[in-house]
Amino acid sequence: MIRDFVVDIPISCVVDLGTSLAVPALQFDRQQEYEYLKTLPLPSGFSAKDKLMMGDLSEHNVISNKFLNVLPTCQLIYSQINEMDDALDRVPLAGGPFEEGVFKTIQEKMVVIVQVMLTFQALAIP
Repeated sequence: MIRDFVVDIPISCVVDLGTSLAVPALQFDRQQEYEYLKTLPLPSGFSAKDKLMMGDLSEHNVISNKFLNVLPTCQLIYSQINEMDDALDRVPLAGGPFEEGVFKTIQEKMVVIVQVMLTFQALAIP
């Protein structure tokens, strides 16, 4: 019987690509709110020359900027998978050839090497 399962793979080696990798600056969305000044008289008890200065609450003014950044492309250049499977409880097959056996527990080790190329399209800034 073959069973399928998913495991977490701890990453034990990372290669530093150095500082020569240049990533273009990205523009991000912005939203700005603004108000117009509204001046009202103050109630009694305040100086006659003083006024209540506040934003006009009857308006809601917003400037929104949306930048649609070009997504990078990723191309697989090279890959290598080195897989090692060990039967931990293997016993020879009774009456069979010496190279055949049966087992219930397997240990799998894997080394995965990939090389990718990330390409960013240049941003045309007016």
